[in-house]
Amino acid sequence: MILVTMIAVHLSNGLPPAVAGAWSGQSDRQELVLRPRLQLRPYAAPGVTSLGGTVGYGSATVTTVETTPTPVQVRRRHDLSLSPGGAFRLTTVETTDPQTRCPTVRATERSGSVVFDGATLTLRDAAVQATERAACGEARRVSAAAETRRMAFREGRLHLNAPQSVSLTRAGL
Repeated sequence: MILVTMIAVHLSNGLPPAVAGAWSGQSDRQELVLRPRLQLRPYAAPGVTSLGGTVGYGSATVTTVETTPTPVQVRRRHDLSLSPGGAFRLTTVETTDPQTRCPTVRATERSGSVVFDGATLTLRDAAVQATERAACGEARRVSAAAETRRMAFREGRLHLNAPQSVSLTRAGL
């Protein structure tokens, strides 16, 4: 009975001390990413058969661009700050192909309000800002949609079950 009352008091006054504060986590896994790829195909027309030849204008091949799912290594770092008053700031830095000559880094910063019901945090974006930069190119601002994310609070950890699941622990521990 006391636990239920304590959670209700924290719900009306913001986040409980066990939840408020700085959290961080990271993941490193292989994912499928759509990538464009040039494909040379033999030229075929009625009465003409060619299985090769030179490349370019007038050749016996046709060049096409295909978008294919390609397995790549993706590394993410999440830093989450939860204020006792019910606001949050989530920064995610995603690096695609970190071992290649030209990795892509996408940084997304989200801020908004958070509601805690005793087992689940619901993060509602009020502002989203994202930039993307290839190591061998310029940085550019990219679009990122506002989202609502749910995180489970179990055994002193926050568990984000999004397309990329990750567990966050208290920063500095």
